[in-house]
Amino acid sequence: MLVALLNTSKRHNIALSLADNDSDHQAAIQNVVFFMKTMVPARLFKILVGFEKVSAIDKVTALILNGDSNEVPCSPIFVDNTMKRAFLSQTSVNKEVLSQSLMLVVSFMDLCVHQNPKCLARLLPQRVSKS
Repeated sequence: MLVALLNTSKRHNIALSLADNDSDHQAAIQNVVFFMKTMVPARLFKILVGFEKVSAIDKVTALILNGDSNEVPCSPIFVDNTMKRAFLSQTSVNKEVLSQSLMLVVSFMDLCVHQNPKCLARLLPQRVSKS
């Protein structure tokens, strides 16, 4: 689960910089709170079998090594070579924890900050038509 409060600085919220100059904008400024459920990264990265999460190491390793993965519709990421080596040298338990953390961050950035339409579409329920 992730709860985040955004738009609280002038850098991220243009309305805040306008509010300094205009007192009418003061009442219109609202912060944005995002709540992301626990299973959202697992659904986005398709690591669910039924209602259980399976290991994300393979998908995250491919994402880290390639920067872009065909299986995951997220924005490409750049990982420094020292970080790649550090990740690959970890035990499988630590890799899994790091994978879950990276999936959470990538999901949050693509869904909440960038509002990537491919990621948003992947989370929509898939209806199977009965023919």
